[in-house]
Amino acid sequence: MQLIDPLLDYLPQIGAISPEDRQRWVAGIMRHHSPRAKWHVRRLHGFGGSEIGAILRHELKNGEGGFSTAKSVIEGKLLKRLPSFENHHMRRGNVLEPLARLAFLIRYSAVRDLAALKAIQEPHGKNGYEWHVGNPDDLCLIKNKRFVCDYKVPNAYTEAVEFDYDAQVHHYALGARLRGIKVDGVIIAKLDIAPEIAAGLVDRMANASHEQVLEMAKTIAKTD
Repeated sequence: MQLIDPLLDYLPQIGAISPEDRQRWVAGIMRHHSPRAKWHVRRLHGFGGSEIGAILRHELKNGEGGFSTAKSVIEGKLLKRLPSFENHHMRRGNVLEPLARLAFLIRYSAVRDLAALKAIQEPHGKNGYEWHVGNPDDLCLIKNKRFVCDYKVPNAYTEAVEFDYDAQVHHYALGARLRGIKVDGVIIAKLDIAPEIAAGLVDRMANASHEQVLEMAKTIAKTD
């Protein structure tokens, strides 16, 4: 508990957090999420890309779908709710993201903008936007234009762009602009593959070398 508890004193909302909720949250994080404990504390300082859709839907009184609710997000910020455990959908996305990125870069002759990716890691320091946290999956250059890219590996094929995904990628674009990084557009790159194939790829990625991942990405890019 000594590892993260003092860090909570710097939260802007600390005055609204009860000592009981604080103690319970720290104990739960150290028990279930200790490897990423400090990362979870950093997320408490504002609203990230995966949360902004729920906040916007609440403010816009938009009742469509979504991956969370404003109530759940706020409860998390007030330490009344622990972060979700990784389910198989989340694991699929996390494990296959590098493959999706490589396939996208190859397919569209894109290049990662490493300078911009380094710059976006720095605090933006903009008054009025203290709530804005989070970093994109990628910043890429395609034909001399810079795009904010977010990679998804959905469970089912769809050409629709979910509201929360749309909100997420524009949230990251705002983060880039707050740091003076020019953005020409946003891209949500979906790696649409059958669930059984995705499950097999998750298993293969566990022990795959970079060369093997690269070959898989080339195959995906070629078949499009």
